[in-house]
Amino acid sequence: MTTYRTMFGCLFIFTLFACSDERGETSVSPLFEPTEIIDLGALVTEDLPQRVWGKAFLAANNLDRPNAFEIVEWTTEIGGGSVSGQNSFYTVANHGGPHVDAPNHMGFGAGIDGYPIDAFSGPLKVFDVSAYPKGRTVPKEPFAEASINPGDIVMIYTDYSPPQTDDAFPETITLTRAAAEYLATIPVGAIATDAFSVANLQDQTPVDSDDP
Repeated sequence: MTTYRTMFGCLFIFTLFACSDERGETSVSPLFEPTEIIDLGALVTEDLPQRVWGKAFLAANNLDRPNAFEIVEWTTEIGGGSVSGQNSFYTVANHGGPHVDAPNHMGFGAGIDGYPIDAFSGPLKVFDVSAYPKGRTVPKEPFAEASINPGDIVMIYTDYSPPQTDDAFPETITLTRAAAEYLATIPVGAIATDAFSVANLQDQTPVDSDDP
């Protein structure tokens, strides 16, 4: 059975406003105070892309480069003494862990700045679809039977498990076309998933569309 729960989704965006107290002093207060903050981030390590995507997919797409972390210590002699310090260098894959796909990812133009700031917060409804088989298998019924309002953020929990062997590709549970179209007609504010992608590598059947 598909279940869902409602919470308030807030992706690292906190808006502050200034107010004055009786003494005329200005203070900064939060616009809202969440009772709970859930960190959706993955542990960032050198092998994060390999852990999430699997080595086979990375190699097939020429993306098999690990994250890199390096600390370089330096010392400069000055007069009778010296000054020393450290510089940190990080190379981190932008798709290894939670991220937002920009409109240009689908050929619609604009980068991440093409989204309004309020696109990243709003009522969040989480649906547990982990019982469905791998593939484009999630129908529209679980969403149609729930109370989803325009602007809601819909997250599907698939219990994604990364590839367990070096030659395995990611396997995911994703929406059927009917489910995707239903959510688009509401329209929801955003769709999110814990899976490797909203696309499906196992089902390569072309999806008919009325526009490119």
